[in-house]
Amino acid sequence: MKKVLIITYYWPPCGGVGVQRWVKFVKYCRSFGWEPIIYTVSNPEYPSLDESFFNDIPEGVETIRTPIWEPYGIYKKIVGRKKEDKIRTAFTSDKKKNKFVENLSIWLRGNFFIPDARCFWIKPSIKYLRNYIKYFPVDAIVSNGPPHSVHMIAKGLKENLDIPWLADFRDPWTQVYYFKDFKLGKWAFSRHREKELEVLETADAVSTASKGFVDGFHKLVDRNIDLVTNGFDHKDFEALSDVQVSEFFDIVYAGSMPGDRNPYTFWQVIKDLINEIPGFSQKLKVQIIGEVDYQVKETVAHMGLEKNVFFPGFLPYKEVLQREKASQILMANLPVNDNRGYAIPVKIYDYLGIGRPILFLGPTEADAAAIVRETKSGVVCEENDAEEIKKALRMWYKEYESKGVLTQNAEGVELYTREYLSGKFAKILDRISKK
Repeated sequence: MKKVLIITYYWPPCGGVGVQRWVKFVKYCRSFGWEPIIYTVSNPEYPSLDESFFNDIPEGVETIRTPIWEPYGIYKKIVGRKKEDKIRTAFTSDKKKNKFVENLSIWLRGNFFIPDARCFWIKPSIKYLRNYIKYFPVDAIVSNGPPHSVHMIAKGLKENLDIPWLADFRDPWTQVYYFKDFKLGKWAFSRHREKELEVLETADAVSTASKGFVDGFHKLVDRNIDLVTNGFDHKDFEALSDVQVSEFFDIVYAGSMPGDRNPYTFWQVIKDLINEIPGFSQKLKVQIIGEVDYQVKETVAHMGLEKNVFFPGFLPYKEVLQREKASQILMANLPVNDNRGYAIPVKIYDYLGIGRPILFLGPTEADAAAIVRETKSGVVCEENDAEEIKKALRMWYKEYESKGVLTQNAEGVELYTREYLSGKFAKILDRISKK
């Protein structure tokens, strides 16, 4: 069995979506002829923890952990956070910020920590792994970013040892939707772009998670980019057969909701339906499961929806799946930015596996919208189209009142199982390791 060294910052006990892509590959890769070796950090700054992901790692998988120094201690002092506070992702905050201090810290992160705040892990990791591989050879290397510092580690090993290397981008680098928020100067932007091009041009293979991301990389380099979407693990759903469906008209949104994902029109539609449909308020329940920006909670309060909208916070993945399975409708949307059509919320794939109707709010031409349409798994509405959102919710509420349980009859979901997608990754590794 061939060996692959997977370099990743996010690894159990980390929670959230960033860890799932390669944890699931590790779960299935032995059946495709690859033995994984994990290289990760021993003292990370994770935004959330979920030890249930340890259950996905097969027995005997070697995991190497080395320490990292991250500047988050300095950041917390600057912005007045406690040492034990978690650093939230995607610019999400549960309270109003000191804008000057927050902007200063973001500017420092983008302009001085290149490619990211994990840059101090690069040189020690190259040195450590170069020595490790000398005694324990591997047939291929995978770097799983962001953070993009992991790609720089793999690049250093490629230059020293010439081992086949797959650079996998869960999200893009300079084209990611929040990149502009780093307030980069010209020098810093050129350094980011320079390092990004080094990775794209040096790696033996490059993969990413959406067609839009592929198109974006093609604007930078003329080379093959492999598309391997995210997906859902069918085995995670086997334990959900006994979950009882909610008696409420329960709409679940799973994942973080930063301020730029606040669905204002959706909230207004909900308010309108409460006023228009007798008894709707008593049956409606909306759950936003994950980190939520204070602006979202303020909007809900302003609309007078506190009795119908609940914020349980971050929950372990298994519990999130249970709540999704018990729901009537599953909701997803995209951040408001120029590149949002390229992003596919990972929750979309779990929604396909759950089997409840999906309400997708966002551009109708977005990659995520295409998946919902192609699989016939739900309804796509422009996020500001109140008439269409209301039409969809009225249709589902009528069906809910009649049947008690809403279901979807999706097609082609087998193309999005983690096992199938692990096979696609294995084929890429087979291809580059034979060169």
